[in-house]
Amino acid sequence: MENYLIILVIIILFIFESDIRNLIKCIQKDRINKKRTKIGIDLEICNSIINEVGDILNKYHIPFMLAEGTALGVHRDGSLIKCDSDIDLSYPSTHYDVFLKKVKPELELRGYQVGIGWGTNYFNNRYNFAIKNDHYIDFDIIEENKNCFAKWGRSCNELIPHLKNPRKINWNNRIWKIPGESYYEYLYGQDWKIPQCGKKPPKK
Repeated sequence: MENYLIILVIIILFIFESDIRNLIKCIQKDRINKKRTKIGIDLEICNSIINEVGDILNKYHIPFMLAEGTALGVHRDGSLIKCDSDIDLSYPSTHYDVFLKKVKPELELRGYQVGIGWGTNYFNNRYNFAIKNDHYIDFDIIEENKNCFAKWGRSCNELIPHLKNPRKINWNNRIWKIPGESYYEYLYGQDWKIPQCGKKPPKK
């Protein structure tokens, strides 16, 4: 009987190996998030990560833009926010397959751990994350009638109008696309211009 149980466990582990590996990455990401929420990010590491990842996304013609706190810091302060916990980028869902087939393998070759996000709205959206040097970068995937993580898993339909008029900015030795000003007010409220550590988009 014990042998059958051992064989069954081995079969289950084999079938769900990728899910288990992804769950471990999600747990690691959560640990990093808690740590970075307390002590903030290392700007030198994050500047290097965002340039490297941005170059790879451009290589495969994925039309991404800076998002959430990353976009806010670059737009408002001209830099990443030191007390932020991560880097945020977004891209359209039409390029999701290219990300999985091209970007993910290249990121992994460069030492990133790439995972698929798990959470309350996991089954009604898609997003990826990548971990390197004890920091992580979130990729919010924009798709109509799906949820976006930018505002606690609310519908992307609310967010999309604020992404229609992006502008280009020269920052960190690269040209980046960032959302227009209505995006920041939508996410952070009317006082978005006032720096506040720990400021997150409200749930409602």
